[in-house]
Amino acid sequence: MTSREAINDLCQSEKIKSGLIWATQALEAVSGLPPARRAPVLDVIQGLIGSVANEASIARRVGAEGWLAVERRIDRALVMIRSGVPQEATYHLARALSAATDRGQRAMRWLRDRELL
Repeated sequence: MTSREAINDLCQSEKIKSGLIWATQALEAVSGLPPARRAPVLDVIQGLIGSVANEASIARRVGAEGWLAVERRIDRALVMIRSGVPQEATYHLARALSAATDRGQRAMRWLRDRELL
């Protein structure tokens, strides 16, 4: 890993984690809505999750293959939402969050070991 890759991983990790947390909380809140009001809210949430998936894709293309696991989990979450079971998406978002956290921690450790952080 280079310092540039570590910095990119750390930055992308923070951005992706915040989006995943927001999306997960929004999905949990949508379960309390009447069925007629869920569809437009789920459309907005899908847009957010799509943006987070794009960030994971950028992170992978810029440097590290480890982001592929994050992308796959996010894609599975989107499939769950589109399939009409948005409550199942939170599991995959949590797994994506865990993978993004791991990437960020590795990058932080690498930077700290070289006294760059």
